[in-house]
Amino acid sequence: MRHRVFLVVVLALAILGILAIPFAQAHAATTATPWLSANPLGVNVSPRQSDNAAVNSKIDAQLKALGPVSIRYGGGTLADAYFFDVNRDTYDCAEQWTSNPSLSCSKADTFSLADVMAQAKAIGADVMPIANYGSGTSMLAGSLASTIETDFPAQASSVELGNEPYGCDSIINELELAPLYDTGYQHGSKPDCPYTLYGSVPGIEKMGQSYDTYAPGFIGEVKANDPALKVELPYAISPAGNSGYGWNDTVMPALKGKYSGIVVLWYPEYSAPDMTDAAALNSIRYVPGAAAAIKSDIAKYSPGVTWQIGETNDTNANNVAVCRPAGTVFAAGDALSWLAYGAQNVNWWDETDPINTSTCSKPDFAMFSSTGVAQPPYTGYLLASKLAQPHAVLVPVKTGNSYFLEFHSQLRGGHQDVAYINLSTTATAKLKGYPFPHANLPTYRFSNSHPAIVETHTLTPATVTLPPDSITIFTD
Repeated sequence: MRHRVFLVVVLALAILGILAIPFAQAHAATTATPWLSANPLGVNVSPRQSDNAAVNSKIDAQLKALGPVSIRYGGGTLADAYFFDVNRDTYDCAEQWTSNPSLSCSKADTFSLADVMAQAKAIGADVMPIANYGSGTSMLAGSLASTIETDFPAQASSVELGNEPYGCDSIINELELAPLYDTGYQHGSKPDCPYTLYGSVPGIEKMGQSYDTYAPGFIGEVKANDPALKVELPYAISPAGNSGYGWNDTVMPALKGKYSGIVVLWYPEYSAPDMTDAAALNSIRYVPGAAAAIKSDIAKYSPGVTWQIGETNDTNANNVAVCRPAGTVFAAGDALSWLAYGAQNVNWWDETDPINTSTCSKPDFAMFSSTGVAQPPYTGYLLASKLAQPHAVLVPVKTGNSYFLEFHSQLRGGHQDVAYINLSTTATAKLKGYPFPHANLPTYRFSNSHPAIVETHTLTPATVTLPPDSITIFTD
């Protein structure tokens, strides 16, 4: 691969509103990463997802276009209320823990473990079910492992033990038992939440101590029923001022040697349904630092375990940002950034929900509408998939400007792709030169001003113009 270095007149470009990008041209200026996994991109699927054959077929065809994908199954916090063996959840029950999930308060779910495994088989996906830790039992986790080994050995290679580090909105029966003895705890009841009773950091540490007590029994049952099945633990991403580190410091060293990986949930904003395009795109700039913190915890507490982004979206609230063109650029930049800095896979939250039936116009999360129509995040993943292919080497290139991202991907078979992402919502970037010395190679472009993937076969240009809020991909 050859590149050209160019000079810029900073003052003139500033006057014109054009980003001055020092174009870093050598792999010496990159952060090396291992080969990507066999399923680098993925989605989250809930047991409550609609089971419609025509819609499923439509979605499956689009997911297959991304390459082999990963599927995280269980439905977020719903996973700790889901009994896979009877395909029912108790999420809406007054009391979420029950030895009989077929009680009248429990509803039958629509997308069973068998359904998601059939979807995975149809598209060559890998599934990671979430074992019900919060309201289930170790025996239920063992039964899940036995079912996977017997019926779905080719579709699942790991399970996650519980959805996420637990908080006031989590269903977790173990909090009422030793060593916590929080007999007043009730899901959704703030006065009885351990955070309130003990304080932020002590509260999450006590939750971690409870998890340390009971998780080994769940892990033991999983391994006894399927020794080859990997166990992944929830990890608490911990931005400044957040108490999540209390969970990681408590759980990771105590369970060292019992788990193969950790699952990170990444929502850069919280409860922000009206998040601006600029804020969503700006959040991608913090991925390298967050990835470094994750890798530091792994090196400190459990060297050698893998990590993945189990859920991601720009905010953890149904939001309008993903329905705008910037939702495409965010999804692509978010996925490529996490993968380039070491994540095994990046799974979008979520696959589909009933909020939008066709076009994405109401606050949403999903990659697809309830009728299977692709929404902006899918377009972002489709662009990211040009580089995020199985076992590719994906490298972030230092550009000298954190609003301008560059990624190189060495694909299997010797091909190379380069992506340029302009995170600025106002400034254009101009680059002299062309990433490859050949002409008439496929180029893909998506921008806020032209929200559709445009494929061209371009002769070597003298200048590459990158519009605001855009992604451009050159292929070799």
